[in-house]
Amino acid sequence: SVLVAAGVRFLPASKAIVLGYTTPLWVAIAAPLLGKDTLTAPKVAGALLGLIGLAVILNPTSIDWTNTNVLVGAGMVILAAISWA
Repeated sequence: SVLVAAGVRFLPASKAIVLGYTTPLWVAIAAPLLGKDTLTAPKVAGALLGLIGLAVILNPTSIDWTNTNVLVGAGMVILAAISWA
């Protein structure tokens, strides 16, 4: 929660919300790597569709990639989502 609160200081709330709710995608990626689940074709397809949807919603062209604050904020929120996963 601290990472999200800190990240929102540097990132627009609309983008932080979308990044914060990526926890299921991180679970889908991490579970097979940790041996907690088997990776099947439907699961891979679901994860890929989720990542594509994330890219569409976030619209990477709307992010100022030269702004270090935005990148730090996004990193904090993504790290929080991975921690929750």
